Amino acid sequence: MLPCINQATTMTTDFATDIRVYSEAGFESVELWLPKLEQYLQEGNSLESAQELLRRVGLRAVAACAQGGCLASSGEERRSALDQLRARLLLCQALGAETLVVYSESPEGVTEATYDLVAANLREVCSIAAEHRVTIALEFIKGSRLIGSLATAADVIRRAASPNLGLLFDTFHFYAGISKMEDLDDLEAQQLALVHVNDAADRPREIWTDADRVLLGEGVLPLMEILGVIRNSGYDGYCSLELFSRDLWDEDPLAVATRAYTNLTEYLAALQ
Repeated sequence: MLPCINQATTMTTDFATDIRVYSEAGFESVELWLPKLEQYLQEGNSLESAQELLRRVGLRAVAACAQGGCLASSGEERRSALDQLRARLLLCQALGAETLVVYSESPEGVTEATYDLVAANLREVCSIAAEHRVTIALEFIKGSRLIGSLATAADVIRRAASPNLGLLFDTFHFYAGISKMEDLDDLEAQQLALVHVNDAADRPREIWTDADRVLLGEGVLPLMEILGVIRNSGYDGYCSLELFSRDLWDEDPLAVATRAYTNLTEYLAALQ
């Protein structure tokens, strides 16, 4: 499995700084945090300058994070979400990011019939993404009233039945949510479009938030078991470190990127 870093891990730094420090730390792959790229462009920079920056430091954008509002929305809300999706797919295509994360919203009034709508909406999203040669990675989210577990995400993917659709597996959302370890028994490599890796602090699970994510081995998730199953499934794609630690955000970004690279590569090597 291949190391990658999500720009959320250094959320408070700008796009260009991220690209520079990730390369200096040793990373060869980055998962773009799209609001950072959009801010970079709003400040007057061009897509060509972003392309050149990545090329110059030898960093490859392999995925982009993230798009919401695409699954159970309707009317003007959905039209707005799809407009944003199309714009972001253009960014993905321009920078070579072949995977776009689409995460579950959490609407009220979900029934079994809702999932027919979700499957149809997701097929439309995948059809739009296919025009840009991008794969959609569906992410289940801890606490979501729509897609909050691995099993439901897998079922929705099956219903949508799109060739450019796969699963975004996040170790935090898996263990902090309602998924069960036995759900991993049915996991197959071809289902996986991308893996987000992170650990979680030793606090009551009931109050876990994204801010409780920590570096691998510094928390209480059974990561060796979870990632071992993923590796043994035959998955050999990217494992993207995605942290939302306020403590890390306050540190020097190069120091954080260097720690992150060492932490991730050593942990993945220990799985071999």
